[in-house]
Amino acid sequence: MTAPARLLNARLPRWVLPQAWPVKSGEPALATLTLAGGRVASVQPIGVPESLRPGDWDLGGAPVLPGLVDAHTHLDKTFTLPRMGPVQPGLLGAIDAMMTDRLGWTPDDVYARGSRALGWAYQAGCVHVRSHVDWWDPTGVPLAWEVLSALSKEWQGRIHLEQVSLIKLPLFQEVAQAHRLARQVRAAGPQARLGAFVHSSNWDEQALRNVFAAAAEAGLDVDLHVDEELNPHARGLAATVRIVRDTHFSGRVVCGHTCSLAMQPDTEAFATLDAVAQLPITLVSLPITNLLLQDAVTGRTPRQRGLTLLKEARSRGIPLLVASDNVQDPFCRVGS
Repeated sequence: MTAPARLLNARLPRWVLPQAWPVKSGEPALATLTLAGGRVASVQPIGVPESLRPGDWDLGGAPVLPGLVDAHTHLDKTFTLPRMGPVQPGLLGAIDAMMTDRLGWTPDDVYARGSRALGWAYQAGCVHVRSHVDWWDPTGVPLAWEVLSALSKEWQGRIHLEQVSLIKLPLFQEVAQAHRLARQVRAAGPQARLGAFVHSSNWDEQALRNVFAAAAEAGLDVDLHVDEELNPHARGLAATVRIVRDTHFSGRVVCGHTCSLAMQPDTEAFATLDAVAQLPITLVSLPITNLLLQDAVTGRTPRQRGLTLLKEARSRGIPLLVASDNVQDPFCRVGS
């Protein structure tokens, strides 16, 4: 199919339009998009009806959006649920089921599931995907990590695939091991990020400090699973703020989940958010998975929603993203 030269009568959301455009707040607008080299060269409001030129497409008011970014996924786990037996409810039950399933993983299995997931994402308009990869063994690089590195190269030009090491926090307790893990992550290339699973069940502030020290030495950004729980005493995000501030960490920092913020007294939670707002920290919320996992027990209705303080974070100017997380695995049994 030949790429069009112009898109006529494209319906654009207000948030991609220049503020000076004469449209009502919150309403979309019709525009003509001129394309060049696969990119938008200009955007002009529709004034009077235009006649089609060779190479034009008239979209008839169909919506046009920028390529989508899915900032937090787990391609290594995707589509594993159909082969599993009963899964205990809640986050820790899902982790147990996943660790059992992982014993049977092969490169072909991970490649087939990851390729399928990327195909679905591409068809849905995604151009940028970041996937966390389970990394529970300190002795070597997990096979899924290597498979995703290969998929990243295979999908170049269609999806920019980044990969994050999801390493349990205790593996960073020893300084030498923390730095070795960071070097292994760095060897994957510029699409790699250092990550850790930070939870009250494995809490160790010194280990978290070692994460940032190792990332700084290796020149890596950090992407954490933080406080994915309803324990009001979870302190992963607050500690991350202290560490980034104390060490003047110069890389980018992403904190996913941070569910426990919603369980803390307002004064405490708001103080943490105020501190986050002063630092280069992005928050990522995963509503579908967390609404299913948090407060999930057998025999009663969940009472807590499991979401972080989205509106409060936005009101402070904190960069905030919403992403898919899991698709058809024990953490989230639905999704596409």
